[in-house]
Amino acid sequence: MMALTNEQLNLIIDQDIRPAAERLRAEKIRVAGLLARVPQYTEFAESAEPVTLTRADAAQLPTISETNLRDFVYALGALNTALNAIDGALLERFCVRPLEI
Repeated sequence: MMALTNEQLNLIIDQDIRPAAERLRAEKIRVAGLLARVPQYTEFAESAEPVTLTRADAAQLPTISETNLRDFVYALGALNTALNAIDGALLERFCVRPLEI
């Protein structure tokens, strides 16, 4: 395998690494914010019925149970742990665009 040239490395950084770093930087903040609001998402009435999701701009969406919601919140927690393992200073080294959330 041949060593990459500076030009090739710059291309990889510009096309792949930098956009990924910028998305991860923003995602760290989004996920942390969601998890800060977890109690309001996971406190159900004792007789909570499954929720049928609806949106003003869409037809009826699938039914979501309390278990579905708790499983998703657990997955967000795992994602948050992984994102926090990435050093923010390292991400910033690759970011050139302003933070967009």
